[in-house]
Amino acid sequence: MQTGLASPWSKYLEFGKPLHWLDRRWATEQGIAEAHQIGRLLREGGYLDIAYTSVLRRSIKTLRIVLEELGLEWIPVIKA
Repeated sequence: MQTGLASPWSKYLEFGKPLHWLDRRWATEQGIAEAHQIGRLLREGGYLDIAYTSVLRRSIKTLRIVLEELGLEWIPVIKA
């Protein structure tokens, strides 16, 4: 999943790399709202027993929000 795609910064380069390659500490309000929405949709659709995320802080934060919505904060998380 990817959240906050409407950010005007999501398509620009910084330091010669696309911004989604950089480990940003912040998230947009839209991205946070989308993470909550994704969690609610996943709750309706089924069950997860393991989660995967990148090692980027914003990806880990997004996953935490989704898992909180699902009530599954305890499942194993693989960071790759």
